[in-house]
Amino acid sequence: MYLTGVLCYHIRYKFINIKCKLEDISSTTIIRYDVIEELRHTYEQAIDYMREVDTFLSWRALLMLATVLFTDCFTIYDARVWSAGKDEFIVFITIVCFSNAVLLAVIILSAQVHGAAKSVGDVLPKVRLSDSNVDTGISVQLFLSRVLGSDVGISVAGFFVIQKSTFLTIVETLMSYAAVVLQLPTSKA
Repeated sequence: MYLTGVLCYHIRYKFINIKCKLEDISSTTIIRYDVIEELRHTYEQAIDYMREVDTFLSWRALLMLATVLFTDCFTIYDARVWSAGKDEFIVFITIVCFSNAVLLAVIILSAQVHGAAKSVGDVLPKVRLSDSNVDTGISVQLFLSRVLGSDVGISVAGFFVIQKSTFLTIVETLMSYAAVVLQLPTSKA
């Protein structure tokens, strides 16, 4: 997991570096074709790295998400009527908190990579092409369509890419579940 985090930060740095270079060249009057192609190549390389990370984490993310949501729901329900000792409950809550922390780390890593990749798309349209040749303009347009057309990040078994909104969706689901569970009558057998 630690190595995956280091790789994600390295990939995020590549995207941020591309964005900074694009901001620098957008202020110049003549944009060179080879510079745009180099940045586009670096972007493709970063996407390839992210695909490798995603290949490693994709199914693990699905299992982690499903397991954590299940244990969180179980914890919310069972906390109301816990019949075992207090020590067992503390151990159980500690395990649940640890698994939530690992899931949160994966969500943060993926959201940061996703945001950095999409930030390139915010800068690319600002590149001035008025004094550049046609090939440079076509290269910028291809680069922009690639950036806007790809979802970069850790996917959950290919269903969706983890973004900032994923965390809020999980919290919203758990809060809704907790609201329903709290309305159920408690019965001790």
